[in-house]
Amino acid sequence: MHLPRPGLLLRSTLVTFGILFLPVAIWFAWTNWHRYWTNAMGLGIAGLAFLRVGLDRREDSWISLIDDLPGDG
Repeated sequence: MHLPRPGLLLRSTLVTFGILFLPVAIWFAWTNWHRYWTNAMGLGIAGLAFLRVGLDRREDSWISLIDDLPGDG
């Protein structure tokens, strides 16, 4: 079985979490802001952080070290 490179798996997982967390944060904010504001803010910040790290292509970032690891295939 051929597995993709670890950097590809990590980046795609981070972007997926970012894409999933942002709509949930918007839903919490839309439903009842006064009750769920901590959940909405936490999920929004986490979603944006996941997207930022997953889509970061700088050479000096920590995730670029994982991109250099060889894959199984």
